[in-house]
Amino acid sequence: MTGDILNRVELRTAEQARAVLAQLTLPWVGEQLKAGRELVAEFRLLDDDITERQRAYLHAVVLTEIAIDVVVAHFNAGLAIVDEVGHGAGGDHGQTQCGGQRKQ
Repeated sequence: MTGDILNRVELRTAEQARAVLAQLTLPWVGEQLKAGRELVAEFRLLDDDITERQRAYLHAVVLTEIAIDVVVAHFNAGLAIVDEVGHGAGGDHGQTQCGGQRKQ
């Protein structure tokens, strides 16, 4: 199994929910259980619903970009503070070159 949603319904009113669950969803659930397949039922507010693909994109791309922007902004803010205090570019503050050798 790939983890795909195999039965998805949108429930908007009590009457519609009762009809859909009784006529479509519960018979499908019964078939799956009789076939030996265990199920997980999950309900969430329709307004909060996003697809798994949208959720994956959100975590992989959008939140990653936001995190990178925050790190860069934090780094740049630190450089601005260092420059303001007078220890900015051009000073040797114990920095080393590759290989661990001190700058000359």
